[in-house]
Amino acid sequence: MFEGLSTTSIILLIALHVLLVGVVACLMIWRAKKYYVAEEISGDIIWVLKQSSERNIRNCAMYIVVGCFFSSRLFRLTDIDIFRMITSCVLAIEMIAMAVFSTLPYKICAKGIITHQGFVEWSMIRKIMDSEKGEGVVLKLKRQVDNELVIYCQKEEREKFERYVRERIDLE
Repeated sequence: MFEGLSTTSIILLIALHVLLVGVVACLMIWRAKKYYVAEEISGDIIWVLKQSSERNIRNCAMYIVVGCFFSSRLFRLTDIDIFRMITSCVLAIEMIAMAVFSTLPYKICAKGIITHQGFVEWSMIRKIMDSEKGEGVVLKLKRQVDNELVIYCQKEEREKFERYVRERIDLE
C-alpha cells in the first residue's frame, strides 16, 4: 500500500484514515447522546412510537451502501494490508451501528418527545402540520433554527399521536 510514497504522504494517508474513523465515531457518540436522555429530564415513558418498516429498510439500506463503499477495499485481494483491513472493518462496524440508531423508535414521555435529534419538551412545540409526503407528522417548534421536526410513525398510530400532542400543547 505504501510503496513509492514519501514519508510525508504516508503520514498524511494514515492521518486521513484515522480522521475519517474518528469523525464517524463522533457522529455515533453524538447520536447516542441525543437519543438517550435521563428520566429526570424526560419523565416517564408513556409509549414508544415506532417508525414504519419501509422507512427503517430505506435508512438501513442507505447505511449499508455507504458501509459497503468504505469497506469495499477489504475485498481486494491483490493489495490487502493490515492497516486497510482494520480501517475498513471499523468503518463497516460504525455504519452498522448508525443503521441501528436510525431505526430506534421515538419515545413519548411525560415531559416531551425523545427523537433522534434530541429531547423536545411540550412547551417547545408551536403547532402540528401535515407532512408533504404524508409519511410523518411535522412539528413546528418555537426556535429560530431547525424549527421543523418530522416524526415518522406507523399509519395506525398517527392520529393517536397527533391527538396526544395537541392535548399537551393545549395544556401548556
